[in-house]
Amino acid sequence: MSTPTYAEIAASWDIWIEYVDTDATMTAEEFDAMSIEDKVALQVVAFGAEIPSPTERAAVVDRER
Repeated sequence: MSTPTYAEIAASWDIWIEYVDTDATMTAEEFDAMSIEDKVALQVVAFGAEIPSPTERAAVVDRER
């Protein structure tokens, strides 16, 4: 399995606790109450900007040509 994107992590409690909240400081109810955008923003603060996949990078290069 490849590493999930920030949006995929933000949409799934199971993935969230595996990658982000490994110490279980957030409840499932708190997770559900947050928007996807807020959860992605938390990941950016914690881990830095998301690095695009090779496919996404290639698409950007193609658009710039």
